[in-house]
Amino acid sequence: MLGKLIKHEFKAVSNIMLLINGCTLLISLVGCLTFVSPLWELDSDYIPMMAGFSVIFYYIAIIAISFSSAIYLMMRFYKNLYSDEGYLMHTLPVTPRQLILSKGITAFCWLAITAVMICFSVFSILASAFLKLLTPSEIREALESLPELFREMYGTEAPVFYVIIFIVSIITIISNLLMIYASISLGQLFQKHKVLSSVGCYVLLYIISQFLSMLVMIPYYSSLFRIDSYDISHGGLTGSFYYVWISTAVLHLILGAAYYFITEYVMARKLNLD
Repeated sequence: MLGKLIKHEFKAVSNIMLLINGCTLLISLVGCLTFVSPLWELDSDYIPMMAGFSVIFYYIAIIAISFSSAIYLMMRFYKNLYSDEGYLMHTLPVTPRQLILSKGITAFCWLAITAVMICFSVFSILASAFLKLLTPSEIREALESLPELFREMYGTEAPVFYVIIFIVSIITIISNLLMIYASISLGQLFQKHKVLSSVGCYVLLYIISQFLSMLVMIPYYSSLFRIDSYDISHGGLTGSFYYVWISTAVLHLILGAAYYFITEYVMARKLNLD
């Protein structure tokens, strides 16, 4: 039954999510064409201003795409499970866990796709800018210096860096998604102003998560005051790098489990659709 729920959920949200990601591709194409156009070679005082406005517009567009994806999937969860549609959804022969997983798996996949599209967009824009501003030899020298730059900055090799960032990003996306679900579920416990209550619960959970993140990072911040913390030969940077990302992953795993428990508990024991 879970597979049928996931299939139905993908079908229900695919049109909007494809449209959002299509906008990302369109913005990327326009940005790349803009950067490689001969417009920037004109001798005009307005060129720097146009360049600044173009960067600002692109930044705002990417932020809007990120938020629109999250907001749409969040509203889908609320409308489908806690509004009038919830009366039908909760009469289906499925468990609250199956409902949460179907929504969560679908939302995670689309959020991951959106994140990949945004990364591709940023990379394509930067690549276009570098091709326009740098010579082939300068680009080759920059690429050859990247491995050494990673070792100096993070004390680790680039492949290891990307693998760790990839894993932590997945865990973080899932945790943040479950925090939204928990906030919406907690908001339904209130008799009035449930949407506003959900927003308030989200703010509270976010503050708690940030406070816990600060506590976890105390050993890292303390190490910054030690002179040898940046000594690569003693593994200072490597140790700090691994501590930051591994502790972040563990914290989000714990928080994600707590958010899931809250969501399932409210849906199974405290469901209130009035």
